[in-house]
Amino acid sequence: MNKTFRAHPLMIFNFLKPFLFVLLIPLIRGLIQYAASGEYDSILYFEIMLLIGLFVIGFLRWWCFKLILNEEKHTITVVSGLFFRRTAKINVDRLSSVQTKQNPLEYILRAVTFRLNTEAGSLDKSDYEFKLSVKSA
Repeated sequence: MNKTFRAHPLMIFNFLKPFLFVLLIPLIRGLIQYAASGEYDSILYFEIMLLIGLFVIGFLRWWCFKLILNEEKHTITVVSGLFFRRTAKINVDRLSSVQTKQNPLEYILRAVTFRLNTEAGSLDKSDYEFKLSVKSA
């Protein structure tokens, strides 16, 4: 029997994390300039459209992410990717550790960070890290 889990919507921000900081500073500068003078330049319009585009891509990446637990074969399948689909099948016997972590924001939003580690992975980074809802974890 297969159980399919979807990622928590908070994972959209995990996908956007590398881009958000670089994009938000010029966007805030442009909004302050607009509030002070009532005029905006074309860069502000471009930054807003770029931010909307990044949120759409983050949403689509979140929508394509699945975690499938097969109880009969004792495997966990992680499916991710928007344009290039990546599928990883992990035998439960090969897992070295499974960790759950919850910070205060995740507690409020009823999410949990779930980490899967195998012995083949690196020591300083989790092999797979994603956010699930508390009821799924």
